[in-house]
Amino acid sequence: MLGSAADDAELRAALVVTAMVGVTIGHQLLDLPALRDAPADRIAALLRPALKSLTDPAS
Repeated sequence: MLGSAADDAELRAALVVTAMVGVTIGHQLLDLPALRDAPADRIAALLRPALKSLTDPAS
């Protein structure tokens, strides 16, 4: 059952944080070559649609 956008605000925020922590762990702790070698602006561009969909309740 889907909740309203307001009901999902905390879940959306948790998913954004989890995604960012995952990227940070992959880059800093696991030293994944794909993340290590990619420019920050390229990583941001690829993440932007996912993060926008989580932060825009109309999505």
